Formats: sequence, structure tokens, C-alpha cells
Amino acid sequence: MHERAGQDGRKADLVETITSAATHTVLGAEHAGLRVVRGRREFDFMVQVQTDPHRMPIENAAVKWPERLSPYATVARLRLPPQTFDSPEQLAFADVLRYNPWHCMPEHKPLGNSNRARRAMYLELAELRQQMNGVPHRELTGKEAFTS
Repeated sequence: MHERAGQDGRKADLVETITSAATHTVLGAEHAGLRVVRGRREFDFMVQVQTDPHRMPIENAAVKWPERLSPYATVARLRLPPQTFDSPEQLAFADVLRYNPWHCMPEHKPLGNSNRARRAMYLELAELRQQMNGVPHRELTGKEAFTS
């Protein structure tokens, strides 16, 4: 399955896309939000390049960028194999992680005033969640593997 921008230019959120897929099973309430994914999923990550700063402002998220000035370009494809996300090992690992859009190379950092406002909120909420759960923060190494 490939997900991309719809005819109106809006992107599908990754979680919404998985949730709406007909081949998933929602687990019990104690694991709200976790999914069992059957079959491989593919998601295209697409961008628009700003070609006209007046018609495509970064500081005004209410302005829709015209596709005729900058068509969406696929820059990456995420391929997810069939998997489950609810082993005790995976759940414990997820508790110590923090995720936000600023875990990236400097040239890929989120732009615009709404993203600057989000940054402080993301950092504070991640710290609060880990403090309330009594777990330390841990960064990914890329070598994580789960047996179950």
C-alpha cells in the first residue's frame, strides 16, 4: 500500500493511515493505540520545495502551497514488515524513548512559528511522561532488536 497526498494536497498521518487500514487488529484497552500489522505497509514521504516565498510563506501555515508551483516530490519510502508492537520488551523500551520532529539533521529541522511553539511543548511533555513513569530517557542506537 502506498500513501501519498490526496487530490486536495493534504497528507495522511501515519497513525491514521494504519488505523484506517482494513487489515489491522486493535488490541485490548490496556494497550490502547497499539496495532498488529498484517502484511507489509509502505509510506511515501513527500515534500514541496518553496519556489515563491510570497505565495508559499513558511510563517503562515494557513496558506496552501499551490502544487503547480511546487509539485510534491517523494524523498523517502518507509517499508514496515508485518509485526506486533506489544511484547513486554517493546513496551518497556518505548517508555524510555522521546520522539519529536527535531530528532533530525539541522538542515531538516521543522520550520515556521507553529513548529517553534510545538518544540517546547514536545520536550516538556516527553520529560513529564518519563518522570511520571519513573523511567530514564534513552536514545536509539539503531541496534535494537526484539525477540518476541
